[in-house]
Amino acid sequence: MTLQAPETVHFARDTWVGRDAVIGEVDGVYGLVVANIMTHILLAMRDALVARVAPGGLLMLTGLLTTP
Repeated sequence: MTLQAPETVHFARDTWVGRDAVIGEVDGVYGLVVANIMTHILLAMRDALVARVAPGGLLMLTGLLTTP
């Protein structure tokens, strides 16, 4: 399946929370949670991020830097 497959686009539209979502303002759990920010921020948010991942879901962390 490619990222442009109709099933994938439909799923993304139905489940997308938002590019600028604030973790404290998001309810529910999700099969995929993505955060693209610096390491020190990810560490501070780790419990909130993990709490939003559904059982068997994935947490994708990107943008990891050793210095801000």
